[in-house]
Parts: sequence; C-alpha cells; structure tokens
Amino acid sequence: MVFALFDDSAPAAHALREIHQVRRDYPNAGMQVALHRGHLDDEKLPLYATNGRRRMVFGIVNGLFWGALLGLLLFVSGIAEASLGLLIPMTALMGMLIGALGGALMGVSSPDAALEHLAHDLHGNEVVISFSTTDDDLFARAQDILVENGARVETRAAV
Repeated sequence: MVFALFDDSAPAAHALREIHQVRRDYPNAGMQVALHRGHLDDEKLPLYATNGRRRMVFGIVNGLFWGALLGLLLFVSGIAEASLGLLIPMTALMGMLIGALGGALMGVSSPDAALEHLAHDLHGNEVVISFSTTDDDLFARAQDILVENGARVETRAAV
C-alpha cells in the first residue's frame, strides 16, 4: 500500500495514466486505486486504506489476554465448574473473536496512519492517491511513477 500526495490534480492524473499503461505488463496483478481530493471522507475510504487490519490484530491480542484472564478468574473464584485446561482456552477464544470483531469495526472507520499523515493538511487542488497491488514489481514501478510525477510518497507500515 502506498499513498501519494500531489500539489495539483494535473500531475496526479498523468501519474494515474502511466500506472494504468504499466499495469498492462502485469495482467494477473490485482490493483486498487483511490483518489482523495480536498479532504478524506472516512465513510468512503476503500477497505485497504483504513486501520481495519491493524486494529483487528490489536483486538485479537487483547482479546486473548483478557479472555484468558477472565477464565482464570472464573476458575479461581469457583464460578465456573469446568477444568482449568478447558476454561482458559474457551474464554481466550471468545475474547479473541470479540476482540477481532470489535477491533476491525473500529479500524475501518479511520484512515490508515500513513494516509492520515499525508492528508492532514489536504486542501485546495491537492490530491492523494491510494494505491495497492498484489504484484511487488508493479508496486515498485507504480511507486517510481508517483515519485517521478512529483508526489510525496508514504508507504503503509506493516501490521
């Protein structure tokens, strides 16, 4: 995932045309492109440009921990009459599922940190392009095209 900030829409349009031309060399590569003009509309962001994945992982880790802790507390207090070896994995699993769902739902309502950083002062004629592809070579070529056309580029950090 790469995000590119352009000061004007003309170089952004030129970069998009070049990327679509280069895309023909990679017929099996999946590609997603989104254009953000003036401001970020969190409700219309493509899923790949949100914090959904990062927040889901955060929810899974927290859910596992708090679920296991709850299972331990239920066992120690005598509320649950199951064995400790069964209770902790079950409560940890439930915590993980609830945490994953909650984290993903919270994350999809906010833009990715790199996109938010680039678009913080987005105004006037400035344009941000979000670009994602399944092919590493196409990704590198597209990133070069964006830079050659005058974009300030930020790459999404790993989850």
